[in-house]
Amino acid sequence: MVKVIFGLVRRNDLTHDEFAAYWYERHAPLVREVADLLHIRRYVQSHIVGDRISAALASSRGAVRPFDGVAELWWDSLADMLVSTPESQEASARLIRDEKVFLDLASCALVLAEEKMIIGG
Repeated sequence: MVKVIFGLVRRNDLTHDEFAAYWYERHAPLVREVADLLHIRRYVQSHIVGDRISAALASSRGAVRPFDGVAELWWDSLADMLVSTPESQEASARLIRDEKVFLDLASCALVLAEEKMIIGG
């Protein structure tokens, strides 16, 4: 399996609560709606806990600004992730249009990764 880890930074005109509500209540259903077209196997949102604690943790490592959340999306293979049909292209475009509603995309981070389990199972 491969996954994308998406470090999310909210738009400056949104409070954290507004961002979190939109992401969970509006964007998540959209991801669910297009998941089959995009071959998305799994989607998880990680919402930060304790805004001040997260900021302190980030600054303890020299990070400028903590993410407002992290999204993880899994595919069975890189080929599944890269599927390209007119329908999948429109689905991707819908997601990006919606992301612009609540994210500062220029400040977000995307990583394509393959997990290596160290602890757990």
